[in-house]
This record gives sequence, C-alpha cells and structure tokens, in this order.
Amino acid sequence: MRWRERVEYRVDDRVLVVNRSGSTDTHAPLIVLVHGIGAGPAYWERLAVAIGLRARVEVVELPGHATSPRPASSMSIADHAEFLVSYLRRAGHRDVLLAGHSMGAQIVSRAANLAPDLLARVLLLGPVVDPKAPTAVGQALLLTLDTLRESPGANRGVFLDYLRCGPRWYAETLPGMLEFDTLAEARRLRDTGLPVTLIRGARDPISSREWCGHLARAAGGTGPVEFDGSSHVVMWTSAHEVAHEIIRDMSKPRNLA
Repeated sequence: MRWRERVEYRVDDRVLVVNRSGSTDTHAPLIVLVHGIGAGPAYWERLAVAIGLRARVEVVELPGHATSPRPASSMSIADHAEFLVSYLRRAGHRDVLLAGHSMGAQIVSRAANLAPDLLARVLLLGPVVDPKAPTAVGQALLLTLDTLRESPGANRGVFLDYLRCGPRWYAETLPGMLEFDTLAEARRLRDTGLPVTLIRGARDPISSREWCGHLARAAGGTGPVEFDGSSHVVMWTSAHEVAHEIIRDMSKPRNLA
C-alpha cells in the first residue's frame, strides 16, 4: 500500500513513524492504529483502505518495529504509551479514536488513561495477555496455533514485519508485554468516561472470549464484538466488518456509547 504521507516523530533515539492515509478533510474523524509486538503497518492496510473514505487514518510504527529505528534501550508498555501521547499532543490531535491490537491494546489502554482529554473513543482488538497463557512459552504455543488459523495474506504481512523487527528487539520487548497488568489498566479506563469497545476474531486462541468480556466489563465498555471466520488478526481477515463497526461507533454520541 502507498501511504499518502509518512512522517517521523523523534525524541533522542526514539522514533515513531506515522503513516497517513484516508480522508484529507480536516473535519473528518481521526483514527490512530497501534500494532502489536513485532508487527507493523502491514496488517492494518486493509482496514485503513476500508475506513479511509470516512476518516483520516494514521498507522504508527512503534520504535524498533517495521521501518522505525531501534532505540539503544528497550521500552516498556508505559514508555510506548507516553511516547505515543507525546506525539498526539505535538501533532495537535483531538477527539482521536485510538485503536490498538494485541500488545497495541495495552499501549492504547495506558495512553487513554494518561491523556483522556485527547481521545473520543478507545478500541481494543485481541488484547493480551490472556491469563490462561501468561508465560512466553504459553504465548508462543498460542501464536503457533493462531498462525495455522490465519489467512496466507495475514501471515505474510505479520512474518515480514517480524523479520524487520528482529528477534533481539522482540525478545527485549516481550517481558514488558507479559508483565503489564492489562486488567488493572482496563479498570482505570472506566474512570475516564471514554467509550471502550472490545473486538476479537471468533477463532482467536490468543485473546479468548472470556478474557475480552472480562476486560470490557472492567472498563465499563461494550463487547466483545466477534467476527466469524477470523482469528487474532481480525482487522485483516474481517477488514470491512471491523470498519463498519468503527464507523458505527464513531456515529454514536459519546454519552450514549
């Protein structure tokens, strides 16, 4: 996919690459998409196209992922969230629909709690870490199972981004993901008053229905909204259906979400 614009937000050796597409209407809703561990913008591309006629779209590349340079030291979930919020403020963004997938859902949850004034809504897709598999080994087994359930296109995009990320940065990032208390962050989200929606693929072994439902209730949100035939990379396999859900969410008055 050819992005309309690519910009870099840099502080010292940390770089957030931002890929922009979609509407050029400055009054159109803005959705910012945050990927998971080892991933990048590739698996957001179909969703970006599907929603681009109705919204401005920004797909970020976290430091050390995809084409973004690797910082000298590892970054925690809190570090990523603070850096993302710093970018949103510097860019002058307001009323953002902030969406995160997998580890990106952790980053988005923390970012929403840090800066609820910048956001309109929060969307969590396939959030981790499901307490049924809290260890690196458990996650690896579930990821292997998920790979067998994904489409060739989804696997291709994810694997290419894994190669760009590299095993060292992936390994340095993983402990922070496993240690992060996603449930506690979800409980804090309730206090922000932000509408929160949980989305998952019905065949997702990494982020179970029970886990997503638990998070939705903790955050005072809705869901999980499930899409049949999709696994963990739901926004690729069910791009148009997820886009429809997002557009429907954006049309709701905030106090009725």
